[in-house]
Amino acid sequence: MAALWRLEIREEPVFSPAITAWLQFVVCAVLIGYTGTKLSRYGDIIAEKTGLGGAWIGLALMATVTSLPELVTGISSVTLADAPDIAVGNVLGACVMNLAMIVILACCTGANRSTRVPARDTSCRPVSASS
Repeated sequence: MAALWRLEIREEPVFSPAITAWLQFVVCAVLIGYTGTKLSRYGDIIAEKTGLGGAWIGLALMATVTSLPELVTGISSVTLADAPDIAVGNVLGACVMNLAMIVILACCTGANRSTRVPARDTSCRPVSASS
């Protein structure tokens, strides 16, 4: 008679999916924070050694780094998934999101105050007879 009992081993995940997602988020946040500070330091070094302004180097590095996710998503959606609509939607959505963040940060930090031209002094002062 054949064995009626079969031993089944089920592997259950060590952590729940929610805990795994949060751990991945924390690891990514730490990596982004670490690499962001390194990018800033190396940008200053590059600016100093090349003689270019720190703003130009920062602009070039930050533009490159912040555009890489859209580039990877666009290339992979066209080549792997054959879905160019995803690439277009990602680029347009990223542009709108970046502009919205700039506007919100400018409003919150008062960046528009630093670009104003100071007003002329229009206060009334009596003119002395000696001048």
